[in-house]
Amino acid sequence: GLAHIMLPERRNNDEATGKYADSAVPALLARMASSGSRHGALQAMLIGGAQMFPMGTSALAAIGDQNVVAARKALKESRIPIIYEEIGGKAGRSVVFDNVTGQVSVKTLKAIASWERES
Repeated sequence: GLAHIMLPERRNNDEATGKYADSAVPALLARMASSGSRHGALQAMLIGGAQMFPMGTSALAAIGDQNVVAARKALKESRIPIIYEEIGGKAGRSVVFDNVTGQVSVKTLKAIASWERES
């Protein structure tokens, strides 16, 4: 299964479960269990968490880091081991997941533009 997390925690009673780490991970695990997965055989890969756009020093600037922390917490609470991480940076990633073979391919995209301020 795969969850594309956008924010670390659900806010304002938003029903979009898959958007938030604190609700997406448990929802994905429940859906996988109902499809016959064995909990003890599950493993996780964390991919993403990049800061792709300039946002200053606000909390939004670190949203990728916050998503990674929240996903780790949700996986730890569910006793799912993380076997691979490719996280952080400033470039997005493209992920291809094959449900049949379990093979995961990750391609790091080129940064759109350098947005570091020069003095």
